[in-house]
Amino acid sequence: TIGGSVANNAGGEKSVKYGVTGNYVLGLKVVLANGDLIETGRLTKREVKKKKMLKTFEGELYREIDSLTMAGSHEIASMNNIRVSKNSTGYNLKDIRKPNGSIDLTPLFVGSQGTLGVIVEITLKVENYNPSPSLVVAEFSDISSADRAVSKLIRFKPSALEMVDGNLIDFIKKSHPNQIDGLIQSQSVPAIII
Repeated sequence: TIGGSVANNAGGEKSVKYGVTGNYVLGLKVVLANGDLIETGRLTKREVKKKKMLKTFEGELYREIDSLTMAGSHEIASMNNIRVSKNSTGYNLKDIRKPNGSIDLTPLFVGSQGTLGVIVEITLKVENYNPSPSLVVAEFSDISSADRAVSKLIRFKPSALEMVDGNLIDFIKKSHPNQIDGLIQSQSVPAIII
């Protein structure tokens, strides 16, 4: 379900192009441990100040998050130096506070697997649907050549990119040849990129 995808910050084969679920979550309605219902979304510095003045669990949450993100700002900023192709970790402190002082608790809940609250409503942005995707199969004489090609192809943001070695290709040819009929031209292929 969408709720499970948000709770896990799921990403799959199309995450090369589209990223993880959290990239599309604009806001949430969350039931906290004490039963209070809160709404998340980007709040201005002035709105955050008002939230921090609340004498509720939500007010306490904003006070603690504000304090935590201020005290750990150097460590949190260093997270920007970490380069990964896909990040689906939870408790994303890096995207909560912006330099203008605005705060959004959404990244904190996305990927937290329900440990901070129960998500009961999700507001998402969407991508345009592409009803006619193309499939490209490229054969390579060795894994190193395929690896170099992946480094170049990734710049074009394909929706999926898979490298398959010759052992798997040979196995499929023997066990399920109909699954790759017409895709591979050579008898022996050390690597392909799909």
